[in-house]
Amino acid sequence: MDTRRLILVLIFTFSSFMLWESWQKYNQPKPPAAAGAALPADTAVPQPTAALQAAPAPGTPAAAQLPAAPAGETFTVQTDLVKATISAAGGDIVGLDLLKYKEHENS
Repeated sequence: MDTRRLILVLIFTFSSFMLWESWQKYNQPKPPAAAGAALPADTAVPQPTAALQAAPAPGTPAAAQLPAAPAGETFTVQTDLVKATISAAGGDIVGLDLLKYKEHENS
């Protein structure tokens, strides 16, 4: 009888330890990603050829052709339900008006 109890206690202890270890691995904070991930020395990084660099893919605008938006510029989009003012830098919604919303008189 004592042998069974000893074996059960050992199994319970070992299971508790394994559960605790798994919980520690799961809750461990992720290490920060290295900015320059080191590649093995024998791995060569392929470089684009001059022909690929000179000719952009058809149908894609070049980066120089896109106009740069000034920092304070906004534009307005209006539908039948809302009127939204959107910042050109980042696309943040600056203002939003609900056109068909009945405001409460006792606010």
